[in-house]
Formats: sequence, C-alpha cells, structure tokens
Amino acid sequence: MRLSLILIMVLVVVFGMISCDRQRAVDEKKLSIAEELMPDNPDSAYKLLNDILFPENMDAGKRAGYARLYAESASASDKSFSSDTLLKSAADYYISVGDSVSAASSMKYEGIRLRYIGDMQGAISSVEKAIEIVPDSINSNRYNLYNLLVQMALLANLTDVAKEYSAKMMESSDPGVAALGHYNIGVAYSWETNRSSDATISDSAFYHIEKSVEIATKGNCELLHHYLRNSINYRLPEDELLRRLRRVEELGRPSSNVYAGIAQVFLAFRQPDSARVYLDKAESAYQEEWSKWGLEYVSIRNELGVLRSVLNYLDGMRDFSALPASFNDSVYFAGERYKLLSEDILTNRDRNNARDMVRIKRQHTLTMISVVLIFVMIISAGGLRMYAVRKRQKLVDAEEKMETLERLLAESEGQKEGGGSADDALFRKLLLQQLGVIRLIAGTPTDANKELLRQVSRLEWNEKDFEGLLNWTDLYPVIDSAYDSFYTRLQEKYGDLLNEREIQLACLLRAGFSTKEISVVVGQSTRTIYQRKTEIRKKLMLDEGADIALEITSRING
Repeated sequence: MRLSLILIMVLVVVFGMISCDRQRAVDEKKLSIAEELMPDNPDSAYKLLNDILFPENMDAGKRAGYARLYAESASASDKSFSSDTLLKSAADYYISVGDSVSAASSMKYEGIRLRYIGDMQGAISSVEKAIEIVPDSINSNRYNLYNLLVQMALLANLTDVAKEYSAKMMESSDPGVAALGHYNIGVAYSWETNRSSDATISDSAFYHIEKSVEIATKGNCELLHHYLRNSINYRLPEDELLRRLRRVEELGRPSSNVYAGIAQVFLAFRQPDSARVYLDKAESAYQEEWSKWGLEYVSIRNELGVLRSVLNYLDGMRDFSALPASFNDSVYFAGERYKLLSEDILTNRDRNNARDMVRIKRQHTLTMISVVLIFVMIISAGGLRMYAVRKRQKLVDAEEKMETLERLLAESEGQKEGGGSADDALFRKLLLQQLGVIRLIAGTPTDANKELLRQVSRLEWNEKDFEGLLNWTDLYPVIDSAYDSFYTRLQEKYGDLLNEREIQLACLLRAGFSTKEISVVVGQSTRTIYQRKTEIRKKLMLDEGADIALEITSRING
C-alpha cells in the first residue's frame, strides 16, 4: 500500500514537471518567433510576447530577452510597458555576460518605463547608466540616448541637464544629430526665457533654433520641416516667416499646425483675408488628421479656436470667445468623464481579479479534493485487494493444514496405503496426541471428523503457542527409540553447532515429515522451515538441496 502511494505521488510530480517543461518550451518558441519579427513587425511581436504568461519560469537568458523585446515591441507599437519590471534584472544579466549593447537597450527602456510611472529622477538615472555602458563604436545609439535624456530633462524642468547633453549632440559630425542638438538647446533656453527676463537667454534660444535650421537646410535633414515650423519668431521679417512656412508646405508636410502658423503670420501683419484662407485650410486639415478619427489634439484645437475667434472679432462678432471656451469646457468634462470611466474600469478590473482569484482557489480546492479522493480510492482498492488475497491465502493454508492433519492422522493409524514404518506411525501418533488432535477426534462422531480437523487447522497459533503444545522432552526418547538413538548422537556430534530448533527440525525430518507437515506441526510458515533447512545445510557444509536427514544419519552412524 505504501509503495502504491509513493508511486502515485512520483507520477503526479513527474506529470507536473513534464507539463511545466512543455509550457516553457512553447513560451521559448514564441520568444524566438517574436525576435525574428522585430523590428519590422512590432505589433505581431508584441502580441506574441503578451501571450507568454509566466516569463519568470524561463532561464535567465531567455527571461532577459523577453523583457527587452517586450519593451522594444511595446514602445514601437505605441503601447505601455510600465509593468515590465524585469528590465532591471535583464540589464544586470546582460552586464554579467558582457553584452553591453543589450544591457544599454534594457536600461534605456527601463528609463522610459520609469518616465511612464512619473519617476523622472529614476528615468534620467537609468538612461545615464545606459550611456555609460553603450559601446563607443555605436555612436547612433549614444546620440539617441542623448536625445532621450534631453527630452526627459525638459519634462523634469532640468534645463541644465538638457543643455549639457544637447551640447554633446552638437559636437557630432552628422548634420542630423548636430541640428537636433542645436534645436534641443534652443528649446531649453526658450523654457528658461519663460522664467526669466534676461534678454541674453532669449537671444541664445533664437541663435540655436536658427542654427538648427541652417545646418538642417545644408544637410537636407529629415527634420528640416520641423525646425522651420518651430523657428517662427517675430524677430524675422514677414517675408522670411512666410517663406519658411511655405517651404514646409513644399516639403510635403502640410498639416493643421503649419497652416495655422501661416494664418498667424498673416494676422500679425494685418492681412486677415489671407489669414482666413489659411485658417480654413488648417481646420480642414485638422478634420482629416484628428476629428475624422474621433480624436482631439487640444493645443492645436485651441490654437484654431483662438484664431477663429480673433477673425470673428475683426468681422464684427461680439461673442468672439465662444469657440475656444466651449471646446475647453468639453475637454474638461471629457476629462472628468474619462476619470470616472477609468475609476469604474479599475474597480471592475479589481473585482474581476478578485472573482478570478476566488474561482482559481475553488478550482484548486476541487482539484486537491479530487486528487485526495483518487488517492483514497486507490489505497482503499489496494487495501481491499490485499485483504481479499490474504483471506484467500488463509483459506488455502487452512485447507492445506486440514489435509496435512488428515494425512498425519491416517498415517498414525496405519490407514494410508504404502505408509511409513511402524516407528514413523508411532512418532506421528505421539505428536498428534500432544497436539490434542487424537483426543478431540475420539470424543467426536466419525462423520464430524473432517469438520473438526478443519476447525483445528484454522486455529491461528503462533510459534510461542506451539512451544507449550509439543513436549520435546517426551518426544526425544521416542526419537532415540524409533531411530537408533538419532537425537542423542545428533546432540553429541552437532549440539554445539546447531541450536535447539534446528535439532528439532532435524528430528522431524528423520521421522519422515515433509516441509509442509512440519510447518503445520510446529505452527511456523513453510518459508521459515525452508530458511532453517538452509541454515542447517550451511552449518553442516552440505550441498544445496541435499537430504538433511540422510546426510546427518550417515555422519552420526559413520
């Protein structure tokens, strides 16, 4: 029963291990496919990685790869990965194996993650660590990290940090990087202008923005339209402002904010008709860019509303602030509605998570109960089977004992044809008399002899019980008388080698008792009798299977 229980537990553990290994193999296959999909198909890679529910079960290398790829695919797909807390350990792993490129990438995305959750200091620190470990040979990675750090520093109002890393970008021989460095430092000075009346700061901002336009124009940089659009400054003459804005339009990047900028220039130089033309274009472009998709860009929408209100005022309308005011109100109420919806979504999510946990616990409990019941059923079935086997064996043993006693009784009365000698019959009769069988038979009707013998054979006597039933002190003289002093000679020759029970067994064998008959007479199992016979052969150095009674007789008579 105990062996069956252990076997079942081992099978359960092995099955669990196989299931875990199979799931891990499936997850690692998904990770491999996702790596092949990046960077061309980040959406598909993100979906695959999102299906991996237990990345912590992977080995360290695969787990680090999952964290880095998940953040990379989420960032490229414009998805949040603020809960990807494995990035820090991924960076530590890559550092330990000497993969500085992957380590820097992991630290970069860890910085972006911290920015998502509002930890700006932690975000900046993480990106600075990425800059420290990125290889010098990969300048593009380094300059990308510089630019990311500048954006984070500006959001945290750390303009000195922003200017420091912008200056490093300005040193690049790549015109695109240098132009972006000048533009970034110009933005940093512009932000400082809003907090200071120092004219030199404003001059520095104007200088660097102009420098970014100059470098980008010479290098035909991709972001030229961006620099031109944001270089609008009323220090420039009207024709230069219009030229720059129309240049943006020529570059194939017309947008609502570009048209709005042109409208502002015309309005500033008192050309409302031209301003109205470009404002109409701006509103149409905004419709295509945002409203058509049910989206709003608050700053551009407000800019368009203010421009429309000013033009309406110039046209004689009194309620010129209605458009921006109504839109701002709608933004406020939309924000409040979104807040309530978000709270409701979070509440429902928490409730659903709690419900799922309860379901999981219930399923776990039911599973455990089922397993326990199965164990109990298996153990019970095993116990019943063992009980049935033992009961059947007892019945068989009882039948064999009955048959043996019947045979002994018959031999003792000379009823068995071809039976042993008179001495054998006498010794058997004495044994049976000591066991009380003869007396019991004598006091019972002949027809009931078999049933009585069956009852006698079913008595479960142990070895100690038989010690009192057989008086060997009386039986030894009978052995000597019947078998030419067999006991006395055996005692003299091997008394110091054989113990008492082995001597008794030898006497019974000399009297012609079979192993089965001996087991019945002395109340021991046949296995015990065989073991004692083996011990006698070893002590007397007899061959295996040798006739013990014959060998001893020949030795003591020789």
